[in-house]
Amino acid sequence: MDDLRFSSLTTEDSVSRLALIGVILGIKPAFMGDEEEYFEEYQEAGRRLGLRILLTRRPPTDRYLFRTPRVPASFIEAFHGMGVSRERRTVWAYREGKVLEGISRSVAGRLNEGFVLGYPECCVRRYDEDRVVFLENIYNHIINRYHPDGDRAAVRILLTDPPVPPPNNPVRESFRSFPFISYIACHACLDGSSEKSGRLSSAFAQVAAQTGLDQTIRASIMKFLSGQGGTRAGTT
Repeated sequence: MDDLRFSSLTTEDSVSRLALIGVILGIKPAFMGDEEEYFEEYQEAGRRLGLRILLTRRPPTDRYLFRTPRVPASFIEAFHGMGVSRERRTVWAYREGKVLEGISRSVAGRLNEGFVLGYPECCVRRYDEDRVVFLENIYNHIINRYHPDGDRAAVRILLTDPPVPPPNNPVRESFRSFPFISYIACHACLDGSSEKSGRLSSAFAQVAAQTGLDQTIRASIMKFLSGQGGTRAGTT
């Protein structure tokens, strides 16, 4: 399928190319790209593959749809406002019109975008829980170390001297075990008690081999795992 060579997407964005092909083949229902420097390439790629293109606001990151963090609401708002100077956008590419309802709910903050992108529910739930725990760990660190006098003081410390605890998600293990998926696999998928990520990775591995992207993607993952800065652009 030479259509993967149609665009100027960089080598590091081969996973995005693979994901777009996956939409055409029905492996996943939609693609989402939020790296704005690649917006033109995402749209060109999708159109050449005959996909429908939609530009929307980025789904909100301050929504927790399974469990709300046990921290003050003002702390959540301050955390998600850090470094945000403008509204972010994203490009969607999809084949079936029925996906639009999910996109709309996701942009409105009522549905995790992982479901729209075809990620396994176990992985979507685990990732969201990791986000909750990450925020709770930051808050608890501030409380235990600085003993702030009230919520406002905790927010002030967050904004002036934010602690950065390591995230509690198996990103390296996921990349190593499933190099052809574009999300972080949950522990159940990694230990084999769930086969969902394995099946998706196998389907994408076949497409990657057929399109000549397999070695490029594996090289990018190895570069990342060795700490040399390999990347995956966007959320696909």
